[in-house]
Amino acid sequence: MAKSDRKLHEARMAGAAWLMNVIKTQGMEAAEKELKVRGAMFVPLEVNQKQLDEAVYKIKLNTIDCILIMSCMVLRDEFDFGQKRLERFCERFNLKTDALCDEEIIWDDLIQTLKEETGLDFTIRENK
Repeated sequence: MAKSDRKLHEARMAGAAWLMNVIKTQGMEAAEKELKVRGAMFVPLEVNQKQLDEAVYKIKLNTIDCILIMSCMVLRDEFDFGQKRLERFCERFNLKTDALCDEEIIWDDLIQTLKEETGLDFTIRENK
């Protein structure tokens, strides 16, 4: 067997062993979920679910921080928001993002409210 074939075979066997362990310890539904997540994100088997959850959480926080900074910059530049109004905005923004993270509300709720109250139609682009 060629060296590259052997590595591929070893990787497949490691994947099969990992999947069997997930099925035995967590059940078939958990295995299906794991495969779906890992396939969509190309997550290696060496990364366990806790590490994956931690990484996703950090990415979410980073994204929220970036959006908040950009929003504050636009509000300052275009609408002359000063410190007090920006602080009020940040407080409300953080309240809404906490509610999203805690799953008290979902994006569709926000989109629907904005449409009903302002007539603006928002969508979230999907990565496929």
